[in-house]
Amino acid sequence: MSDNLTIVVFLNTKSKYDINRFNNTFMPSFRKLKANFLLVIPEFNSDLKIDNNYHIFYDRIVITNLKCEGYTRQLLLKLYISHLIKTEFYLILDIDVILNKPFKLSDIFYDEKIILHIWNGIIYTDKKQYLKEYNTTWIIDSSRVLGIDLKSIPNPFNYSVTPALLITKEVRNLLVFLDKKYFCFSDYFATNSNCGTEYGLYYLFIKDKGLYLEHSENMVDAIWFKKDLNKIYELDNNSIFWVIQSSTTISNGELLQHKKIKIAVEN
Repeated sequence: MSDNLTIVVFLNTKSKYDINRFNNTFMPSFRKLKANFLLVIPEFNSDLKIDNNYHIFYDRIVITNLKCEGYTRQLLLKLYISHLIKTEFYLILDIDVILNKPFKLSDIFYDEKIILHIWNGIIYTDKKQYLKEYNTTWIIDSSRVLGIDLKSIPNPFNYSVTPALLITKEVRNLLVFLDKKYFCFSDYFATNSNCGTEYGLYYLFIKDKGLYLEHSENMVDAIWFKKDLNKIYELDNNSIFWVIQSSTTISNGELLQHKKIKIAVEN
């Protein structure tokens, strides 16, 4: 793995489910990858199983005096962790990601541009369904926070979430811009609703710099909804990453009963 990449994992160690998901599927699947991992947690948990590849950072070190919890807290952490990253890039992963096959940093580039995993909403003719399925309000809210004209945003595409390869310098530039605009962006974001997402803010901020290859082939195949769990066996073998969204509520035991997942985790 390149010295230009840090892999950053965010784990809620207060959640037994998340700890089990990390121990039983995430970490075993990523053992096939030689890399340095930065694990961001709220507190230590003795049930956590990590090896020497993982360096622990407590989230209170990333942002001091953070006035929010849960989703909003993690959203801000994913941006502000850039101040502690020493590599040119960092790859954000959540614990519902499974590594299907090893990769090199160059595998996430094409023609010197980062391959951006994009959801193509063109398949939806029903506007209400499109807005619901693709969470386009995230992009709308992010554009408002940044002061970007909505007409300049590609439609009907929507930027994906994790796995996400971010350029450390550009994330820091984004935070400088937001801190100037809102004095202290972390306080503003923590106390105001409908501020968009970390990915919406980041991708829209750099969208005109030509750093990402948009509308590219997917590196990721995913099961996002409980109703689609019966399609696990259809996950693309060519994808680097598989995502089984934790909101599907599938247990770790049930997940490992699927031969395809078991092979990815154990090999």
